[in-house]
Amino acid sequence: MSGNNVQKITPLDISSYKTVLERLLNEGTCHGKTASVAAVKFKDFQIETLTQTGKSEVVKNIEVTPYYLLMDLEQYPDEGSQQKLMNTLFKNYQNDLFLNTGEEPHLQASGAWLIKESNFKDDYKPDSENPNIYNPDPEAFRICLNVEEEIGLPTTWDTSFTVESGGTVAIRSRDVPALA
Repeated sequence: MSGNNVQKITPLDISSYKTVLERLLNEGTCHGKTASVAAVKFKDFQIETLTQTGKSEVVKNIEVTPYYLLMDLEQYPDEGSQQKLMNTLFKNYQNDLFLNTGEEPHLQASGAWLIKESNFKDDYKPDSENPNIYNPDPEAFRICLNVEEEIGLPTTWDTSFTVESGGTVAIRSRDVPALA
């Protein structure tokens, strides 16, 4: 679960990107989320320095961007497998910091991905029986379009987002008016 070999491709130029968005709006079909997920919110934390007598000397807050780590329940069906993934994440983070390899700490795992808190809250609702399980919001839909060839979509969070051949481009229904 280590190594950063994400292959980025050049993002589409403006004209090609506009064409993809027009196809998405004209030919896309509406779909909702269909599977429940396990989710853990990354939270701010503190590091506290204690004196030799155990009194608090310095407290520093570490702010964390509000993301949720989502885990596919087919691959992480119980708390034990979900905790194992989290343990691996933080062990790799610790090792990357300690070894000072020059690379950013990261986690590679199938069936696990990050989502912004605002998008998470739009897409999922808490399960009434299990606090770590979230069910798809039946009101949350996306306009989806399958693509025939690999494309790089420009994004605000990275240089591009690669959609593989046969993959799907999607936009939340709430965001459609901004494109129209």
